[in-house]
Amino acid sequence: MNDVANSAKTKLAGAAPPGEQIAAVRRARDRRFHVCLGILVICALGLQASAAFLGAYFHKDALPLKKQLTALDASELLPRYALAPVQPPPLPHETVDNLGTENYIMLELIDRDAKPSDPTYGINVFLSYFTGKPDMVPHNPEDCMKAGGYDLVNKQYMTIEAPGPSGTPIEIPLAVLDFEPPTGQRAVLSAGLKSSRQTVIFFFCTNGGFATTRSGVRWKVANLFDRYAYYCKIEVSFRNQAGQHAGHQESIDAAGPLLRAVMPLLWKEHFQDWEAVSRGEPPVVAGP
Repeated sequence: MNDVANSAKTKLAGAAPPGEQIAAVRRARDRRFHVCLGILVICALGLQASAAFLGAYFHKDALPLKKQLTALDASELLPRYALAPVQPPPLPHETVDNLGTENYIMLELIDRDAKPSDPTYGINVFLSYFTGKPDMVPHNPEDCMKAGGYDLVNKQYMTIEAPGPSGTPIEIPLAVLDFEPPTGQRAVLSAGLKSSRQTVIFFFCTNGGFATTRSGVRWKVANLFDRYAYYCKIEVSFRNQAGQHAGHQESIDAAGPLLRAVMPLLWKEHFQDWEAVSRGEPPVVAGP
């Protein structure tokens, strides 16, 4: 028993005072903190050096349009497509805030090759441009229509052929969405012997390519070797002069000729030459 007691006393006598023990713990903690900080600094510097060496871009620059969409000259779509006598009013401020860009345009066109009673006589074109966002999450008609009480009843993906930036025909993917309006509106349309279903066709031009989904846009703009990030949503729908919406196939048939007229105008007057800016040439800004 005496030996045990003496051993315990010896241990207590050799132990550091509580204040010194706390100071030792703090010194060890500070050493660990500074070691971790040093590792993080080295990793950050190494990441930046690697990115510079490889020509990678973790921060995307904004890519301005040559001309703002509001400067689009619809007379370039003549002789087939002309502006309708009445154009849509500007979107309310809260809607623009939700949209996420002030660089948009809504046009009402008429197809002069069609009769006013034809389901594709009247055309709504909605263009919106986004660039330089840290997290570019594109808006699409599916979300907007659902927010308005519409039900998506059909979705189809397809491609059409249209002139590319150089004038050579290219394949452009399209998303074709069919919606039914809210129940109350559906009943009113049916009573007036009008089709209640509405077809909306859209796609995104993004970083020199195309997409029809959010994930598709994200993959395009996430390329580490692209300095810039942008996308433009192009959306169209059709109806006759009385307001009756075109059917699914009628909308598809009408979208081809329309986009073959619209895309050359966008390539020439508004979109930057992606190949040129990717080579390091400065963006061209032609005007407001």
